[in-house]
Amino acid sequence: IAATPRGNQPPCGIFIAAGATYRLPRLVGLGRAKDLVFTGRIIDAAEALDIGLVNRVVDDDRVMDAARELARTVTGNGRLAVRLAKVSLDAGSESSIEAAMALESASQAILFDDEDKKKRMTEFLEKRKKK
Repeated sequence: IAATPRGNQPPCGIFIAAGATYRLPRLVGLGRAKDLVFTGRIIDAAEALDIGLVNRVVDDDRVMDAARELARTVTGNGRLAVRLAKVSLDAGSESSIEAAMALESASQAILFDDEDKKKRMTEFLEKRKKK
């Protein structure tokens, strides 16, 4: 997270950059971000998962398979819906609740008439009727 300590020495006089001091507290909370940045402590995958820095942990030999599986799941969803969800999440995380709700509402309105959405909803409802 910060400059890698040598042995038990403190970090080497630098700290995270490239926007990380802005993003890290939003991911893990200000207290944890300060702990990680001030100490330069290196964390393992289990702790990264526990504090919300990563979404999932897989064995080293499964990384590419897990990444491909995730990509297949996302690309299997409606293209426009995923795109608008991404825009809404990214913009909404840095705007007021009013602006975020307006963007979400506009995105839903766009999707309401989308042909792909209509097709997917029809398929979903037909599968439910068959059960």
